Amino acid sequence: MQQFSAVNVARYLLHERISTAGCLVDATAGNGNDTLFLAQNAESKAEIWSFDIQPAALQHTSNLLQHHGLETRVRLVLDSHVNVPKYIKSNVDVFMFNLGYMPGQNHDIMTMTNSTLTAVANAVNLLSVSGVISILSYPGHSEGQKEDAAIQEFVSGLSTYCFTAGCWSLQNHSHISPRVYIIEKVRSEVFERIASREN
Repeated sequence: MQQFSAVNVARYLLHERISTAGCLVDATAGNGNDTLFLAQNAESKAEIWSFDIQPAALQHTSNLLQHHGLETRVRLVLDSHVNVPKYIKSNVDVFMFNLGYMPGQNHDIMTMTNSTLTAVANAVNLLSVSGVISILSYPGHSEGQKEDAAIQEFVSGLSTYCFTAGCWSLQNHSHISPRVYIIEKVRSEVFERIASREN
């Protein structure tokens, strides 16, 4: 069985931070697997949110959480990940994005480049110091290619003073294999402004 899939790598990189996080967000609930992962590994007092624009996604997520006895741990929101700041006013320690379309559902309903970039930028703004964002990108279809290229450009342009960002992908598979982007906030923007004035 393959251990180093994009999904497994993202979860491995997030696991330690999840265990101490106070606020966590699954920005793309889909079939609910990432939401379940957060609920299973976060502290009992942690605040967990899960967003999706499809009622079927939230119903599937709700059923999955109920099956594991975790339905009271998560706030399910029927809304776009672009609107996360309307619901969450505090800092967030962990964000998970799993882009593309929901498996088993209408493939015409998928994440789109412009809204994804807005959602990721919002996540960066809400991220706490030492907080982490994971983004699973799927360049195997035309919109996914545009989305992935835009995410790569955005991540590459983040401040090196405040953020550490990287990308993981399989090298001996197709060039359109899924990719994992990880963004970690290492310093507050306040310190960046102070450092720029001193220089």
